[in-house]
Amino acid sequence: MHSFVSIPALFVSFWGLFILILLPDTAFARKRFSLEFLPGGALVLPMPLSISQERYADLEFTARYRTESFRLPLHYSIRAGYDLTEKSCLELEFNHLKLFLDNPPPEIQRFSITHGFNQLWLNYSHHFNGFILRAGLGPVIAHPESKIRNNLFDEFGGIGESGYYLGGLTGQLGIQKRFFIGKLFFFSVEGKLNAAWASVPIAFGRARVPVVCGQTLLGVGLNL
Repeated sequence: MHSFVSIPALFVSFWGLFILILLPDTAFARKRFSLEFLPGGALVLPMPLSISQERYADLEFTARYRTESFRLPLHYSIRAGYDLTEKSCLELEFNHLKLFLDNPPPEIQRFSITHGFNQLWLNYSHHFNGFILRAGLGPVIAHPESKIRNNLFDEFGGIGESGYYLGGLTGQLGIQKRFFIGKLFFFSVEGKLNAAWASVPIAFGRARVPVVCGQTLLGVGLNL
């Protein structure tokens, strides 16, 4: 339930702040906004996972994750952009990624971040030879779920007791091609590589979760 209530609310809040930052621009009325919804698939590379828990030795191993991108809730990005020039744009993007640990050792009964290993990026994008090149940085907003050494983590702490935590830092690089239908609507194909490092709570400790992920997105958008 968190994915359908908390995630859009967070995005709207940050987008409102984004607009307020831009309001002093006297040319505001002449600029163009864009809104995009981009579902797709994600592949997470094997990465080290480190578990620190009170009264136990640290647990470290190479974690393999599945993303279940096409099972509800889907893997997706939502993006809003503001044109700085004819070729450059400032954007706010929310990316909803799910992680399921696929090779847990006996000590881990469950480890997942399925209401979202969410990434919020402030992007700069640039049009080049018919493509859009994109780079972004921002925080990780994670909803961890775990049972480690039979200690079940309470999922109702964090921001507003929602189960979400500010967990770390993330960045992305991407390339996109848009196909317009008239002047307002467009479809798009996008590939991106993003990397993140996060520290999330578990029962009586923390897990350090680096992530490197490749994504392919098929989007629809609107120019305003």
